[in-house]
Amino acid sequence: IKTRAIPIFEKTHPGMIAVFAFDNSSSHAKLANDTLNAMNMNLNPGGKQPIMRDTIFNGQVQTMVFPSDYFDETLHGKPKGMKIVLQERGLWSLGLKAFCGKNNIILENPSCCARHILAAQEDF
Repeated sequence: IKTRAIPIFEKTHPGMIAVFAFDNSSSHAKLANDTLNAMNMNLNPGGKQPIMRDTIFNGQVQTMVFPSDYFDETLHGKPKGMKIVLQERGLWSLGLKAFCGKNNIILENPSCCARHILAAQEDF
């Protein structure tokens, strides 16, 4: 702006005042790669889902990946998935679907599916 736009404006519009407006709204929705986001998680462990940062739940650290001493070596360092995260929080119900099909996050009953239950959590 300082080295190109302003000098051009001053040359083409002497004595005038310029007002520049910038729309950065597309960057407002950008989240860090490790942000806790239920929309990007699989129901089950592993697979194509991001590695998310650890969080605090009920005063305890909750990791989003399996530790290196986990009994199933194939899951070491892999993302846990929504089911395991909800089980660890005591929020898993048998037969719960990954996603109910409703794309709005704010629902009257956020217990309809794993995605909405997790998205309704304070840290997500």
